[in-house]
Amino acid sequence: AGDWRLETGSSASQASSHKPPTSGPWIGRGQCLEHAGEGEAYLSVLEAVGHLCQRPDSADFLRVLRRYAPTWLLHLPGVVEPEDRELLQRQGAGATQSQMLREMAEALEAGSADRLVILVLEDLHVSDPSTVELVAYLAQRRGRARLLLIGSYRPIDMILSEHPLRGRLQELLALGSGQTLALELWTEAEVAAYLCRRLATATLPGSLARWVAAQTDGNALFVTHMVEYLLEQQRLTREEGHWRLSGDLTADVVPDTLQRLILAQFHSLPSEQQQVLEAASIVGPVFSAASVAAALQRLPEVIEENCDRLVQ
Repeated sequence: AGDWRLETGSSASQASSHKPPTSGPWIGRGQCLEHAGEGEAYLSVLEAVGHLCQRPDSADFLRVLRRYAPTWLLHLPGVVEPEDRELLQRQGAGATQSQMLREMAEALEAGSADRLVILVLEDLHVSDPSTVELVAYLAQRRGRARLLLIGSYRPIDMILSEHPLRGRLQELLALGSGQTLALELWTEAEVAAYLCRRLATATLPGSLARWVAAQTDGNALFVTHMVEYLLEQQRLTREEGHWRLSGDLTADVVPDTLQRLILAQFHSLPSEQQQVLEAASIVGPVFSAASVAAALQRLPEVIEENCDRLVQ
């Protein structure tokens, strides 16, 4: 209706696979971490591969790595014996990141010949550039593989930091090499379902689900932080097998973890856009460009332009 609206959201991405597996799947999980410096190459992938090497049936996967990706074994301490490590160091002398890309791709294709391989990489928006290149390389390989690569990321953080993942994702989606699954805002019923599962209960206290849904707009990330906050502050406690609420649930609550997250995003914006958001937040969740322009003594078209950039 000609007004601007402040909203929040997050999403996750997923690449698809085909053919049913003929035996139990190999599932590896890796967590991307934000670094002040350059960070270790392939950190989350190494964690995921390390998990596969620790499975009870890891012998088969280790044989695949030894044959197709020996360079990767050098980066997995505790996986190989010292005498084998010396041999691998001689074989892998002078190995490049391009070689590591090819080795892992061939290992995953070989390992998935008779079973499904699933790699889950969390928070790709803070991943190192080498991990992004590996994701893109795997997605564009022409070889047939029972490989499912699932990566989660927060679009806002990816955009604000100008992370290389953004460009790569656009290329892969344009080529049909993957698909994006947006995490929609939860309804009150879905918030209630999450709360029941998180608290391991079939009944919730009073208006807890309604209040949490209203406080978070159903944003899944905010919901999880809000529940942890209530538990940490002991405003949500378990007594005689039942969950009970204490304190006033009518006031607005923003956990410290969410405040830091929001402020970090806010301070990464240009100063002019920060001023627009500050003025808009005073007006309310729904605002007109004219009202913000009057508050900042700017032309309405300048405010419109900044709002357009913020939406993008």
